[in-house]
Amino acid sequence: MKNKVKIPVIVVSSVVGAILIAVIILCCITVRPLSDFKDYKTVRIGIASGTLPDETVMNTYKKKLDKNLEDTGFSVMHATLEFVGSYGPEFIKVKNEDGDKVNKELTIVEARAAVAASAESYKLEFEYGSVKEYKVKGETVKYDRMMMNVKTTDGELRWVTLYLYLSEMDGTANPEAEEYRVTPVRLRMNTSPLYNALGEIARDFV
Repeated sequence: MKNKVKIPVIVVSSVVGAILIAVIILCCITVRPLSDFKDYKTVRIGIASGTLPDETVMNTYKKKLDKNLEDTGFSVMHATLEFVGSYGPEFIKVKNEDGDKVNKELTIVEARAAVAASAESYKLEFEYGSVKEYKVKGETVKYDRMMMNVKTTDGELRWVTLYLYLSEMDGTANPEAEEYRVTPVRLRMNTSPLYNALGEIARDFV
């Protein structure tokens, strides 16, 4: 009789142990959506009233900014608890005139307007020293600038859009600039720590 009682206890204990191990593993696996964009040379922080001084931001606040760029990361367990299965990166899709889904495209001017700072958000514009490549769904995006609008996600994982583009196409000097389009890329992230950090930085100037 005692052996019959022990078997269910052992089974339940084994199942509970396996679940705990799975939870620990999922908590340790971390997704870092902005890790590919941290090797920037300059960053511009836009607020509703203008742009913060580039040199001061780089000299005084770079470590703080870098730490909070890392904190946009999240554990797979966090995503699982929110029933989030897709993290990106992926292109934003729209329907064309024929009803087919195609990648959304914007001019650089339109992309800047999309990331404009407001009373409840900040604009980040990163400049890199050379042309870089970013893989999205098997396609390669070349860029040396990256822009994004940062709002709080209230600690949740939400889609955040990045705009990657080539600075040589910004303006009329390059004959190909008129036809050049930015293809927005979206990734899941928790931007609350980054949003709070940008608010602390901005308060030092306002």
